[in-house]
Amino acid sequence: FRLTKNLSNERKSTIRYRITTRIKKKYIIETLYGKKCIICGEFNTEKHLRSFNFCHQDSSVKTVQASYLFHSKSLPEIADLLRKEKGAYLCSNCHTLYDMEYYNVINEIYDNKEVSNRVKDDYLDICNRFKPISETMVRKVKDPLMKTIKIRDNFINFITVIREFNKANIDATNEMISNHLSVNYPSVKSFFFKRRDFLKRYVNFIYGKPTKYSLNDKGRNLVRLLNYFKQYYRALELDECQDCDLNSEDGCKANHSNECPLIKLGKHLHFKPKDV
Repeated sequence: FRLTKNLSNERKSTIRYRITTRIKKKYIIETLYGKKCIICGEFNTEKHLRSFNFCHQDSSVKTVQASYLFHSKSLPEIADLLRKEKGAYLCSNCHTLYDMEYYNVINEIYDNKEVSNRVKDDYLDICNRFKPISETMVRKVKDPLMKTIKIRDNFINFITVIREFNKANIDATNEMISNHLSVNYPSVKSFFFKRRDFLKRYVNFIYGKPTKYSLNDKGRNLVRLLNYFKQYYRALELDECQDCDLNSEDGCKANHSNECPLIKLGKHLHFKPKDV
């Protein structure tokens, strides 16, 4: 990323940890409950991920802090541990209301009976909708982060272009890729020749004069995944960025990490790698 490429390895490691943690949390919530708060439906994981918290059905039997699990555990392990905690992911508003400790004295708190009844109704509605994690739900959780590949810019660009041609029912060639990306033709040809054993996982090689390329199911899924994460990274915005002078409707105006006041001061990170 243009704002982080010149940071120290320690800072980069911390940022990678933070991004991985958010991706894991997002995956767990969406796999178990979908993209919206199961109670109110007003908050979603696309725009309000940080507002989602793990809520224990009975806070007195709480044994672990859910947010601490994402660093060292795999996704299935995290889901199973959360199941044993007997709880669910809710938005902060619903979580606060569910943990209400003053239900029995609501009538004494509010003079207006209509208001007190409304608060009681909201609380009971949340209790009825509350859905703790079950074994059946845990079985849906896989571990896509366990299988990773080292992706270079050329690989991303080439495989994306092949997908664009395939959508138009056209098999791509080295020359077509070269012209489309304004890349040197020999370098495109060399890329596919030297890496063909690896690329065959994602690309169908149709040998001939010229050799043509199309994506298999795995390749199409990879392009979808790459596009998903591109959109996800664009959506990542710190709360502190909202009031920043460099923030605009078109995105951050900073072109270098030294131009970002949060990165310069180190205020965008709340911990260091050694703390986790």
